[in-house]
Amino acid sequence: VTATATYWGAIDNTSPRQAVTAGSNYNFSVWARAATSGAPVVLIVAWRDAAGATIVNTYVHPGVSDNTTGWTEIKASQIAPAGAVTVVFGVTINATTVGHVHYFDDFSMTSSAVTQTAVGSKGFESTVDGLSVVSNATSARSTAQARTGTSSLAITPTSSTVGWSVTESTGTTVNT
Repeated sequence: VTATATYWGAIDNTSPRQAVTAGSNYNFSVWARAATSGAPVVLIVAWRDAAGATIVNTYVHPGVSDNTTGWTEIKASQIAPAGAVTVVFGVTINATTVGHVHYFDDFSMTSSAVTQTAVGSKGFESTVDGLSVVSNATSARSTAQARTGTSSLAITPTSSTVGWSVTESTGTTVNT
């Protein structure tokens, strides 16, 4: 991801979305690395009902920044709200410098800490895995950095005055 504005985000709205059970605990994780300068990474967790409508978007601030010296795991746990049957999640950085590049790899979601059942992941090994830029940024599969495998998703903002958005090709746009 290359910043095109000071506020940006990317979310996986893959269809079919990840199934959840209301009241159950889910753990979200993504690995991040900065190419130019680290920044606090925020996880976006978007809970959906049976019709696919958003129940609530939760912005989780785990208090962790990516950095230029290695990969950092950004993780948080959330309990699915009443009525939730699916979820999508992604990342945002709320204050970055235009042109700074941030790499993300190994998005994963597991159920409760007790069972640790893998229910979905993205690794960006051969494609951008359905993510595409809608406005004010470029996104590309990159071999410049990878936590596992040989590739990650690189997002680069192209504007310093407006936010940018990236979406899954079959999903909903995330605007920041």
